[in-house]
Amino acid sequence: MIHALCRLKPKGALHLGETEGLAQTASHIPSDTLFSAICCSWRLLFGKAALQKLLRGFEAGDAPFVLSSAFPYAGRELYFPVPGHFPAKGRRWMAKARFEEALDGRLTQAEFEGASSGSFDPDGWVLDASRLGRALPFSIARVNPPSEAGYFFLARFTEEKTRKDFDAALRLLADEGIGGDRSSGCGFFHPPSWEEASFSSPGTYADARCLLSMFYPKDDAEAGRLAGGYYQLKERRGRIHSPDKGRGLLWRPLRLAEEGSLAEGSSEIAGRLVDVTPQEFKAHKVYRCGLAYSLACVSRIPVEAAA
Repeated sequence: MIHALCRLKPKGALHLGETEGLAQTASHIPSDTLFSAICCSWRLLFGKAALQKLLRGFEAGDAPFVLSSAFPYAGRELYFPVPGHFPAKGRRWMAKARFEEALDGRLTQAEFEGASSGSFDPDGWVLDASRLGRALPFSIARVNPPSEAGYFFLARFTEEKTRKDFDAALRLLADEGIGGDRSSGCGFFHPPSWEEASFSSPGTYADARCLLSMFYPKDDAEAGRLAGGYYQLKERRGRIHSPDKGRGLLWRPLRLAEEGSLAEGSSEIAGRLVDVTPQEFKAHKVYRCGLAYSLACVSRIPVEAAA
């Protein structure tokens, strides 16, 4: 298994639509959005048959790669979602060192509440801009990271060839753009930058998995693990982006567990792709990615460990 971290530095603003409209945007790139964008680039670069072959691996439960969401960075500092067992009180992000302390069970609730979040606030990167339409002005939300900031994601690959093909598709995506409003220059990136992904391992008291991706349980057992942990659901909806006839149709909405959610138990969870193809679209299947990228986590420190 090949583990890697990739940085994406935007060339300008992005519109990462949360709904069908333009008035809202996410401040990071959810994993299901990133996965779909990679699939579109994969088809452009390698062809429809190659993409279908790639997807068959996911359908068979043997995922060629698994992605986290793309989270914000500023300078060399990486920021992660606050794990679900910490009542965030409006705080969504924590720096990597603090995040590792939370996973390891070394961060108490009092320390978390007393720690300063500093001036970092990627939600503050979101700006509303007015634009003149054919008849009336309308509002569009954009994310505009500062020059020293951007996004990073984590990836696991089963084979080196898959990693190389993925990098080629990602480089094309940087030029094609991700998200909406690309005709106005949004969504483009500089060439991706890869580095080794490393995290401190939790102690022997790990009892959960902390999700760094959107997640859809593959079966009742995984759904039960999520129900036994800490989770928040997010409704996902949008339109089909395909060169085939039917482009622009709405795919069927679904709910995914958000990043930072915790699933009970320290063993790996898998998740799965979800078929969201609308009934009237016949060209090919449309998927949203609910595959789990997760890290072991200590959510409840045993009494003997805390003593």
